[in-house]
Amino acid sequence: MLILRSPWSEPVFNCALEKYLLSVRTEDFLLFYINKPSVIVGRNQAIEAECDTVFCKENNIPIIKRLSGGGTVWHDQGNINWAFITKRDTGMLFDGDPLAPLIDALANFGVDAVAGVRKEILVDGYKISGTASYSTAGRQIFHGTMLHNSDLETMHKALAGNPGLR
Repeated sequence: MLILRSPWSEPVFNCALEKYLLSVRTEDFLLFYINKPSVIVGRNQAIEAECDTVFCKENNIPIIKRLSGGGTVWHDQGNINWAFITKRDTGMLFDGDPLAPLIDALANFGVDAVAGVRKEILVDGYKISGTASYSTAGRQIFHGTMLHNSDLETMHKALAGNPGLR
C-alpha cells in the first residue's frame, strides 16, 4: 500500500484526487490531506438540509458534494482527512476491520479509541471520526475525518442546515 500526503488544502482538488486514485490508478493507497475550511456533503444529501448556505457564502466556505454517501462533514486545518483506496477484492471494506490501523495509531499516541457501530471512532464516548465508503466494480474507498483541533464554533454554524428539508 502506498502512503500519500496531499500538499494541497483545496477541498475540490483533494476530492478530485480521491476520485482519480479510485478511478484511474490500480495501486492500493492510504491518502492523508488537510483542507481549508469547507463543508463536504454526502452524495445523497440535500445541501440546504445539511448546511447554512448563506453563512458559508458570507464566509467563503465552499460546499462540495463527494463521491460517497454518509453524513455531511466539516473540514478545516484542525481536521485530518484520510482515505483507504484499494482493490475491491482485498476485502478491507466489507470483510475486514478498516478502522483497526487508525485505532492502533491513536493508541500509539496514548489515545484510547474504539470503533462505533456505524464505523465511527469514539474517544470517551465522543465521536472524533466519521466515515463513508463507495465502491465500483473493481475498486473501493473508505474515508473519513479525524477532528483534533477544529474550529467547533464555525463548524456548528456552517453545519446548521434546515432539518425540515431532510
